[in-house]
Amino acid sequence: IVTMEFKLSYDYCKDHFLDPLDLNLMCVRVKDSDGSGKDTGYWVGHFQISEELKWKEEDEEAEKNASSQKDQDVSPIEAGLGLDLDEYRSVLARLIHSSAPIPESLITQRFCYVSVELIRLSIPDRRRFKALVHSDKAPKLIRDICTGKVSTELDVVDDSSLPQTLSLCFVCPTLQNFYPLNNYQVHAVKTALTKSFTLIQGPPGTGKTVTGVHIAYWFAQLNKRKTASVKKDGYNGSMVFYCGPSNKSVDVVAHFLMKIPGLKILRIYGQEIERKEFPVPDLITEIRSLFPSKRVSVQLKADKDLKDVSLHHVIRSVDCPFAEDLEECDKEFKRYIKDNRNAPRVLIDEFSKLKSKAENWAITQRSVNVILVTCTTAYGRRVSKPCKGFVCQCIIDECGMCIEAETLCAMMGSKAKQIVLIGDHEQLQPVIQCNKAKDLGLRVSMFERFSKRAKMLEIQYRMHKELCRFPSEFFYDGKLETAKNVLDRKPDNVKWPNGNSFPFVFHHVEGIEESLVVTTGQGNENSKKNQKEIAKVVHITRTLTNEGIEGKDIVILSPYRAQCFEITEKLKQHGFSDISAMSVVAAQGSEKNYVILSLVRSLPEKEIEKNPLRPWLRENLGFLTDKHQINVALTRAKRGLFIIGNANLIGVCSMWKKLLDHYEERGCLMMGPK
Repeated sequence: IVTMEFKLSYDYCKDHFLDPLDLNLMCVRVKDSDGSGKDTGYWVGHFQISEELKWKEEDEEAEKNASSQKDQDVSPIEAGLGLDLDEYRSVLARLIHSSAPIPESLITQRFCYVSVELIRLSIPDRRRFKALVHSDKAPKLIRDICTGKVSTELDVVDDSSLPQTLSLCFVCPTLQNFYPLNNYQVHAVKTALTKSFTLIQGPPGTGKTVTGVHIAYWFAQLNKRKTASVKKDGYNGSMVFYCGPSNKSVDVVAHFLMKIPGLKILRIYGQEIERKEFPVPDLITEIRSLFPSKRVSVQLKADKDLKDVSLHHVIRSVDCPFAEDLEECDKEFKRYIKDNRNAPRVLIDEFSKLKSKAENWAITQRSVNVILVTCTTAYGRRVSKPCKGFVCQCIIDECGMCIEAETLCAMMGSKAKQIVLIGDHEQLQPVIQCNKAKDLGLRVSMFERFSKRAKMLEIQYRMHKELCRFPSEFFYDGKLETAKNVLDRKPDNVKWPNGNSFPFVFHHVEGIEESLVVTTGQGNENSKKNQKEIAKVVHITRTLTNEGIEGKDIVILSPYRAQCFEITEKLKQHGFSDISAMSVVAAQGSEKNYVILSLVRSLPEKEIEKNPLRPWLRENLGFLTDKHQINVALTRAKRGLFIIGNANLIGVCSMWKKLLDHYEERGCLMMGPK
């Protein structure tokens, strides 16, 4: 193992906002000299910074022990420059890749000058990596989950202590939009409340989020009982962590929990989101403003309807003893922003300390029952440190979309004694850009790894029973049942090829597939569009609205963002500004009465291979070969589904061939121009 060590002053790190350094990457360039005076060029290596040697309270003891060795450890460079080691931090890094072997001359010479470029990982990436690095120090339950040794049958709570009625609509009759749990949901809730480790699989429309909300509520009630029996100074009760891979997934749950009387929740956003509302004029903010990311800026937004339970607003409320001082800091920062200046480091440091005290108060002194936070934010120090020892249970929703390290962040941040994973490995997987990483298994979530142990919710409340039939048979072994209230729905005045019994149709369209070769706001480099399919989408939309269907009940889906953009623009031109088009990925978790799905991909019939290999399918069908995306696309519609695509092309894929056969058997495959 090749390592390098260097020192940076604490002041330099603070002035340049380098904290934290550990786990970030470095590109190191060293001028090589063989001693002959000839220019032999540069050696380039990529390093990863290890855990830092002297930093904050974790290293204070080590620093004291090292002080006696101070004079002995001084290098010739340090002695020559007159460095005071107490003002410097050591940074250790290990070599992970180099363009060539290290020249022997670099090893033998006493010292050399190097150029170091810091490549900062994103905060979520650093936390994922750190969770893996520290997983060997995790509590036994988490270690057993990671290694597959955990049991899903071990009782930690006696089920006789559970209430007989678990449905919240009976416990809190004033609650709206809460309905009695079905038998599968009741069994899942009971299992989660009594076992140390539980997995709940929720296929589309089966109410997995509502089930998770019930679990969180009853965990909180069990914790309240425990709190009442504990007589201990400073003990304000146990908490539940409710985590998810995205802010959207967590916000959805927060809206449900807000409605429940007597339940105290706290929504914690990442600091970058909080700074959208309460900006801090520092160097980092200035740099980010110079290099904005459109994709990130869209996601970085706190839900305004959750203001009353969001941490960054709670600490500024009248109940908070630190609110007035925080308000003064906010006013001061606004003055600096108005003058287009960065605030001095002293002021930013004071604000950070004050904010930390306020957050600690909000988390530990208000008898909070449930903390809602994304998986990676849960592993941040500002959340995990004040919550240490107070979290008994951790629920991770949409867990099938988390890479294992992300799930591990939530578990490590909580150190909970009971862990519940909720998700569906048959829907969207984690987004992995690197094909090599996919092939090595990074796309397999922890939920998928343990999926055979999952309790499955089998009654769906969304789709017409015939819309549900194909997804049920192809993705869920035919286990999905349709709820009675769905069976009793009266059909709308929409004309279908084979009547109201089969509210779906596949329209064969042989369009021309166009690729976008540059990155634009309409899509990325691999994005595509199909004008003939766009025209068909507009035609179907007009037909639906003429048949009395409102625009708010229609959504257009496509795997390609460029197609979504073009469709949205074309619909606006035809007066349908209230109808949205979105990617299949963005549609997970949503539903509409009517869905129009545009597949985009197309080839002339003579270019279509009859028995293609997987590489050909990947190249010519792209996202359409991803069964997880197709499952999501087919299961968003409640009352009717229109699919537009080239049947000749997609028919060479076994999954699509089965769907086309299914539609044809029911008279719902339209191959002609009608």
